[in-house]
Amino acid sequence: MKLQHKLFVTLGLAILSVGSWAASGAAGPNSPAPAGSGASVVGKVKFTGALPQPCEYAPHVVAVRANQKLKMINSDNTTHNIHPLPTNNREWNKAEPAGSTMEESFPREEIAIPVKCNVHPWMKSYVAVFKHPYFAVTGKDGSFQLPNLPPGEYTVQAWHEKLGTMTQKITVAAGETKSLDFTFKAH
Repeated sequence: MKLQHKLFVTLGLAILSVGSWAASGAAGPNSPAPAGSGASVVGKVKFTGALPQPCEYAPHVVAVRANQKLKMINSDNTTHNIHPLPTNNREWNKAEPAGSTMEESFPREEIAIPVKCNVHPWMKSYVAVFKHPYFAVTGKDGSFQLPNLPPGEYTVQAWHEKLGTMTQKITVAAGETKSLDFTFKAH
C-alpha cells in the first residue's frame, strides 16, 4: 500500500532574510520519522524573468506547526503592529513597541496567512501553518530540504505570494534521497 501525502515548500527566495521572526517549540503528536530511517527530498526553486521586489518584514515568509509558538521581536526603534488576516484562524491585531517581544500561535492549518503592519502599510509578511512536520521555506538561493519522510508517494506543492503554486509528484523509498526542482516564470 502506498502512502500519499501532500508536502509544501513556501518560497522565501529573494525575499527571505534572517531577523525578526523565530519559531520555537514543537507542537502536536505528529513527529518526523526517526533519523536515518526516513527518505528525503531536496531541490531548488528557480525563477526566470524579473523577480518581484521584497517587502520589509524579516523574514518575509515563515512556516510553523499548528499550535507552535511564533516569537515576534521588534528590533526597530519605532512601534509596529502585527496584524495577521487569516481565513481559518482567529484574527488579531497587536501593537509592538520598539524592542518588545510577543508570542502567538495558530491552531489550524492555513497556507499562507497574510500579515501586515497597520502603522507601516508597505510592511507585509506571510505565515504558513501546517498540521504535519513535512514543510520547508526555501533559502535565499532557492534550496530546500524535506528530511525524514516516511517512504511513500508525495505531492509536493511550492507556493509564492505573487506567482502562485506549482505541484509535482514524487515517490521515495526508505533511506532514499531524491531531487525535485521547481521553476517559476516571473511576469
